[in-house]
Amino acid sequence: MGLTSYLRLLWQQPENRRLLISGGIVLSMAVLTLFILWGPSRGEEMVIVPEEQASTSPGESGELVIDIAGGILQPGVYKLPSGSILEDAILMAGGFSSQADLSVIEREINRAQLLEDHSKVYIPKIGDQFIASLPLPSGSSSSSPLTGSPAALININSASLAELDTLPGIGPATAQNILDFKKLNGPFTKKEDLKLVPGIGESKYEKIKELITL
Repeated sequence: MGLTSYLRLLWQQPENRRLLISGGIVLSMAVLTLFILWGPSRGEEMVIVPEEQASTSPGESGELVIDIAGGILQPGVYKLPSGSILEDAILMAGGFSSQADLSVIEREINRAQLLEDHSKVYIPKIGDQFIASLPLPSGSSSSSPLTGSPAALININSASLAELDTLPGIGPATAQNILDFKKLNGPFTKKEDLKLVPGIGESKYEKIKELITL
């Protein structure tokens, strides 16, 4: 007798029919319970973390924060997209003010330079006697007059002999010549007049011209 015929024979008897129904219900509940318990764990094994999400470290928000001051219309702290340059920060702060020293900006400041997160930027104003400070991005090896702490310029009309002596190539004797020249001819009216001082030629002036002011 085949299995189908045997089940049909059992089904025809009321007592056996109840047993078959009860057994079917129990079997169905057992299968459902196994599916519930086994299904989620299997699903968790199939979860794939996107590569970009896995490699993103805390703090990489795509923004940088800078503090900009000096000869601009709206000094303050600003958020800019990562990869922004100094020109972006200047525009964000309203552009140059009427006090900005445009000649110094044109000569000393690289407006295409990349900004570094949490850096301080100073835009020179007319009358300032120091160089703007702007840290280079990490890992950069190029030198720039914008890096490091603000450096004081030497005022050749008011500097002492000791201060003049700190300039490259200017020893005590040449520093004294500068002081004597001012006594005879009065204050310098332009930096280039320093080349008239004995002991200061064109080559020596080229080494110190960016370090002096009037």
